[in-house]
Amino acid sequence: MIQSENLPKGPAIVGAFLLSGCGQRSALHDTFFVVTQPLELIASYLILTVGLLAAWWVILRLSDPKPRWVFFFAMGCLASGLLLGSLPTLMLVTGVVWPSVVIILQLATLGGGLLGLVTLLTAALFVWRLFACLIDRLQ
Repeated sequence: MIQSENLPKGPAIVGAFLLSGCGQRSALHDTFFVVTQPLELIASYLILTVGLLAAWWVILRLSDPKPRWVFFFAMGCLASGLLLGSLPTLMLVTGVVWPSVVIILQLATLGGGLLGLVTLLTAALFVWRLFACLIDRLQ
């Protein structure tokens, strides 16, 4: 068993998300439940959400035609990713073992993928808008 008290929590949570995507049943899945503690997971989700909302605030302020449908799509994917990613922790906190743990872990992996997609989409759009505004100011 891995002692989670001595591990730094940031890398532990990242490692837990990576381990949740393992395709086979193995002892690595137990590590996911050991290192993801609800308060730290909520804190990391809160930091991610605040960062993405701040980036979208800048994107919407710098855009002439406001990409509102992209914003709503990104926020919908963010909410879905947060909900799906927190399913294993919800199962751990409630103490209820749902019918198939493997399906729950696969859904959590899908949630992590959605969070990654939203983060990459937001970062790309953020950089694109910054460069577009810089080019407009130089002309």
